[in-house]
Amino acid sequence: MTGAKEAPSAEKPFESMKMTDIDVKSRQGGTQDHAPLLELNDRYERAAFVVDGDAHLIEANEYADRLLKCGTDLRLRDNFIEFAEKNGQSRFSDTLRQLCAKSTGSQEEFIIECPSTGRRPIHMEIQKISGEDRFLVTAVDLNETAIGPMARLQHVFDLTKREADIARLMATPLTEAEIANSLGISTNTLRSHRKTIYAKLNVANRVDLTLLLRRLA
Repeated sequence: MTGAKEAPSAEKPFESMKMTDIDVKSRQGGTQDHAPLLELNDRYERAAFVVDGDAHLIEANEYADRLLKCGTDLRLRDNFIEFAEKNGQSRFSDTLRQLCAKSTGSQEEFIIECPSTGRRPIHMEIQKISGEDRFLVTAVDLNETAIGPMARLQHVFDLTKREADIARLMATPLTEAEIANSLGISTNTLRSHRKTIYAKLNVANRVDLTLLLRRLA
């Protein structure tokens, strides 16, 4: 006598999905180790997702789980990143599609506001990853985030956004080659930016730069 068939399990509600479960599956068969980029964004309390051109999730950091559950319009459905509100989804999809046609290292940033749903606004950045047809999507809940050290760097020392991004990465254990690769630029271009950054911040090396960023944090 055979037992009764188990009823098919219902799809887990969005709120109960764990990014760690998805992460384990998504790491299999990856073409590049994205761990340094994801861990860096965890350190700065930013959600980070690696997606393909269709917004299918490849990998995500731990902080992404917090953002997905904190009442923003960003959500994960069938392993695709999307927005509940139509306007936000259109903005996200259009930006991703435009970056597909651009060169490695190209990036766009924008704010998704959701007046019709009343959900919390999100600051988004999307960057094409070097050597892959994949994208790094970072997101910050603007209701939780005061002006951070990078914004203060730009304001106080008159850094461009690119210079602030490089300064942030140079204050990590990443090598110059790894930083250049993550930004889609050559090491010579990186060193040119580094010279300008050191002059603006009046520091002599990466140790001084790191100490300055810690004081600003």
